[in-house]
Amino acid sequence: MHLINRIVILFCLGAVSSLAVTLPDADELVADYKLLDLDETQSITLEEWEQHAFALFQAADTNENQQLEGVEIDFNYETENTFSRADSNHDGNLDIDEFMKLQRTLFKIADINRGDFINEVEYTIFRLLEIVGWKDHNHNNRINFSELRESLAKVIVQADFDDSGDLIAEEASFLNAADFERATTNGPLRRSTRSIGFTSRVIERLP
Repeated sequence: MHLINRIVILFCLGAVSSLAVTLPDADELVADYKLLDLDETQSITLEEWEQHAFALFQAADTNENQQLEGVEIDFNYETENTFSRADSNHDGNLDIDEFMKLQRTLFKIADINRGDFINEVEYTIFRLLEIVGWKDHNHNNRINFSELRESLAKVIVQADFDDSGDLIAEEASFLNAADFERATTNGPLRRSTRSIGFTSRVIERLP
């Protein structure tokens, strides 16, 4: 995904996203994870996250004035709302300090098990929640089980192209074959279950 589009989608996390964005497939998720895992340790540290965030900022700052302005972001309601919240001095722009503060908040959100790094499962969840949205009901910038279950139910709805209520392997392309098999051990991924079993198996994979 292009760096500019990544910024736009990142601004939507924490809102209920209405963007018509295709869910990433497993190969894309693995490739993107490797790009951020600079030292190839199977974990993304805050330092690595910030290095990538700085590259995002530089790519979006097309007029090179060290600020992100409204004209440099493709706004919709969700992106504009998050942009405004991140704009702490209310000057209508995001400077590098404001942007990096936002990125550190996103790192905290993505670090579901609070291990001070982001593993591949956490990164996959983070990328999916960027697209379908996540509601921080207790306003603590942390994803709890019920919030995760709510968002993963939305993932199932969005991925269910034939509207059958169940996800087949082709629809759940964000999972590799082994993960899809594990996720469907006790039956298909269904909207009606609100992804309780799926969420439990996802949580089990968090070290």
